[in-house]
Amino acid sequence: MTSLAKLCTPGHLPLMMKIADALRTLALALLPAFFISAAHAAPLTPAQDAQVRQIVRDYLLKNPEVIEEAQAVLVAKRAAEKRARLAPKLEKLVRDGRRFGIGPSNAKITLIEFFDYRCPYCKASFDWSQAQIKSSKDMRVVYVEFPILGPNSLEASRAAIASLKQGKYLPFHDAMMRSKSQLDTKQIDQIAKSVGIDVPRMRRDMGDPAIMALLQEDQDFAGEAEVNSTPTFFINGEVFIGFQPEEMDKTIRRLRGKG
Repeated sequence: MTSLAKLCTPGHLPLMMKIADALRTLALALLPAFFISAAHAAPLTPAQDAQVRQIVRDYLLKNPEVIEEAQAVLVAKRAAEKRARLAPKLEKLVRDGRRFGIGPSNAKITLIEFFDYRCPYCKASFDWSQAQIKSSKDMRVVYVEFPILGPNSLEASRAAIASLKQGKYLPFHDAMMRSKSQLDTKQIDQIAKSVGIDVPRMRRDMGDPAIMALLQEDQDFAGEAEVNSTPTFFINGEVFIGFQPEEMDKTIRRLRGKG
């Protein structure tokens, strides 16, 4: 069998270019989503083509970790591309003022949470997110209503958005997240009243078409961002699906330059 050393001579430069081409072609076959530009060179003879295939096969059999490395590179590349694509939309989501946000507008760290009031995992993460609000002077927290668990969830989200006009979103949000009820109409109104909301006014404001338009806009963004469960967090554009306090704390420390 022809060795790589025997092929690595000036006279075999086109052949070596084709070896690179063959490696790329094989990577395409093994990793269909991984686009690699092929090198251009003169056609190989059948014998040379067989040699190249054998060399590639032998190399990959001896070094199978190359495939894992390529997969890791691909995953990281796709994640970076996704963050870059979503960045301006996340920025708009944070800055346009239609969703509840708390913290400095120029904060070093932005935490965005997609949640549902009836989601048990969102309730489990609630104290963690509240702790970020209370203890962080360099973080802005934005809540995005993402009612995916049925009509009661949708009604609760509409009520919460309507409460913004009365300046009562945070206590109302707090009370609904802590509630163990199913959040039907009566329960939502009782909770609203308990935090000082004018319930008839809230009900009128819930009829504003802009509320449903906002919810639809956020649903559309979620589809593009592949957010399909709650809670989902974005920390400076990095996505965390589900409540992962240790990983999220680690990311926040890294962003602060402390870990």
